[in-house]
Amino acid sequence: MCAQKYTLQVPILERDYDSVSCGGGSVSGVGGYSVTSFGGNGSDRSYTPVIARAAPRGTERYSYCICCFVLLCLTVPTIMMCGLFLLNPFLQVRDFRPTRCRVVNSTLTEYSRCDACVPWTCLQVFVEHSMEADGVDNETAAYALPPVAMLRDNEQLLFQNFACSYSPWKKSAILQYQLDHGVAGRSYACLRAETDSTRVIRHRTISMAVVVNAMAWPGCTAVVCIVSILSFLKKRYS
Repeated sequence: MCAQKYTLQVPILERDYDSVSCGGGSVSGVGGYSVTSFGGNGSDRSYTPVIARAAPRGTERYSYCICCFVLLCLTVPTIMMCGLFLLNPFLQVRDFRPTRCRVVNSTLTEYSRCDACVPWTCLQVFVEHSMEADGVDNETAAYALPPVAMLRDNEQLLFQNFACSYSPWKKSAILQYQLDHGVAGRSYACLRAETDSTRVIRHRTISMAVVVNAMAWPGCTAVVCIVSILSFLKKRYS
């Protein structure tokens, strides 16, 4: 048998290793060092080991913790943006109910000269709608004038309190929208607030499924990252 005990001396450190083979091979060590190769044979006591410094055990875990922290820094702003631009508009129209809108008139305003903006066109569509959502009985509603409100295309424009009914910058798209939804006398389905007759939108663009997916995935990612970071800090400092 050629298993023998010998001493490897490295600068400022001396460790005892047990050889597992003779005449070439590898030997495992302690203290973060390992013998990767050595020369000699079974009868030759002159060994020439090559010492390689092993990576610290906590390096991989530390790198994983850094990745979790970076991911957490990305998911938190994502949750805030989703809450601002998806959740809030969705909640704004949660009590809206379907009704019928009839176009009273529509106006186009050209903003071509502005000190701090680019030229753009603002389309405002004014519609009248049913009063039933205000709790007025059908007999009273028959003799009362229907309320007139400025239509907004979706809940995002309503949430932003946008001054126009439609938002694209292209004038051709705005003119097409006016032909489709801004011709006087045209009637189509719309949505209105239960208690405020001035809040009217043409359709919803944000569904419950969109909100849940947009908030749940970043939220779950943030929770996993926080748990991983806390687990790393507990093991490191306990």
